[in-house]
Amino acid sequence: MKNSGVIWIGMIPERWDITKSKYVVHTYVGNSIKDEDKNDFVDPLDSDIYLSSKNIVSETSELDLSDVLYIKHSNSDFVRAHKGDILMCIEGGSAGKKKAILNDSFCFVNKLCCFHPFGINSSYLFFVLDSPHYVNEFNLNMTGMIGGVSRNKLNNFVYPLPPVDEQKRIAEFLIKKTTDINRLIKLEYESIDKLKEYKDTIIKEAVTHGLSKNITFKNTNIEWAPTIPSHWRIMPNKYVMKKKKEICNEYKNENIISLSMNGVLVRDLTAGGKMPSTFDGYQYVYPGNLLMCLFDYDVTPRCIGLIKDFGITSPAYSQFEMENNNNSAYYYYYYLMVDTKKELLHLAKNLRHSFTEDEIGRIETPVPPIEEQKAISEYLDLKCHEINSLIDLKKKKIDSLVNYKKTLTFEYVTGKKEVVA
Repeated sequence: MKNSGVIWIGMIPERWDITKSKYVVHTYVGNSIKDEDKNDFVDPLDSDIYLSSKNIVSETSELDLSDVLYIKHSNSDFVRAHKGDILMCIEGGSAGKKKAILNDSFCFVNKLCCFHPFGINSSYLFFVLDSPHYVNEFNLNMTGMIGGVSRNKLNNFVYPLPPVDEQKRIAEFLIKKTTDINRLIKLEYESIDKLKEYKDTIIKEAVTHGLSKNITFKNTNIEWAPTIPSHWRIMPNKYVMKKKKEICNEYKNENIISLSMNGVLVRDLTAGGKMPSTFDGYQYVYPGNLLMCLFDYDVTPRCIGLIKDFGITSPAYSQFEMENNNNSAYYYYYYLMVDTKKELLHLAKNLRHSFTEDEIGRIETPVPPIEEQKAISEYLDLKCHEINSLIDLKKKKIDSLVNYKKTLTFEYVTGKKEVVA
C-alpha cells in the first residue's frame, strides 16, 4: 500500500494511480424549464424523458419515472446524457446525495450534472462518486446560498484509479452486493408503505364509524364519511371549532412553531434554513388547538396539526380552538384523514388552491358524543404510536443498510479490500 496523498482516499495499493476527474471524465449540466412552460413538455411520442432531482431515489440510486416531462428528439436546445453516463445533483438540498447511472438517453435539469467517462470504467466511477468519503469531500466544497459545487471544482476532484481490469472487477462485485442491499431496502420501504396504509385505514374507520360494534348507521352528505353511527350528529364546522388569531407585535424569544409532516413542532433556529427578517407580527398559538394550512392545499404535504407547545407561528396559518367541549385530538385525527386523501381539493379556490376560515366553518362534520370523541382519540393515540414505532424501527434498518453499503463501497473503490481475480 502507498499513501495516495489525498485525505479522503488515504492508502491505496501500490499498482493504483491517482487522477483528476477532468483527465478521465467530461462534465456538463442540463437545461431548466420554466414552470409556466411545463405543459409544453408532456407528450412522450418521439421524445426523451426529462429528469429532475426528484426522479432519483437517494437510498438506491434508481430512477423513479412516475412523474416526468418529455423533450422531443428534434429539440436540439436540450443536452442529453446517454447510456453509461452518470447524473449527479450538484446544487440544492440533494447536492452530492442523489446520483444514478443511466441505461438509456435522457435530458435533464440544470441542477444535475452529467459525468461522461472516457478514461475510467463507468460503473466503477459511479461507485467512486457514491463513496461516503467522496460525498464528504463534495460537501466541504459547497458554496453559495443554495449550496452547490461548481463544475470547475468537480473537474479537479481526485479519483483513485486502479488498472482497467481491476476497475471492472470492483464494479461487478459492488453491483452484485449493492443490488442485494437495495432489494432489502426496497422491501423495508414497501413494508413502511403498508404500515402507513394500515394506519390510515384505522384512523378512517375510528373517526367515521367509532369503536363500538353492532351499532346502526345512517347516511350523510359528507363525501369522505358517507355513513356514520346513527347516534352521532352532523354540524357545520363553525359550531365545532372557532378561529383564533392573536398577533404577537414584538418577538420576545417565544418558541417558533412549525407545521410539518411530523406534527406541529418547535423549530430549531440553529439548524439553518430560510428565516424571516423578524418574527414580529407572528401569531400566538396555544396547546390543544388545531393548526391548519388553508392555502396551497394541493401541494402542501400536511395541512393539519395538533398544537402541543405554546409559541408563535406564521400569521398565514389558521388556528382553531374547540367549541362546546369538543375534543381537539379527535378532530385532529378526523382532519388528518381528510387531509391524507386531499378530500377538500375540489372545494379549493383560486390559483393558490385555498380556503377562507369561514369556508371551512361551513363544511359539515360528524359530531360524536364528547366522551366518545375522547375514547376514539385515546385509542388512535395508542394505535398510531404502535405503528409509528414499527415504522421507526424499519427506518433505522434502512439507515443501517445504507451505511453498510457506503462502507462497502469506500473499502473497495479505495483498495482497502481487494476483489480477487
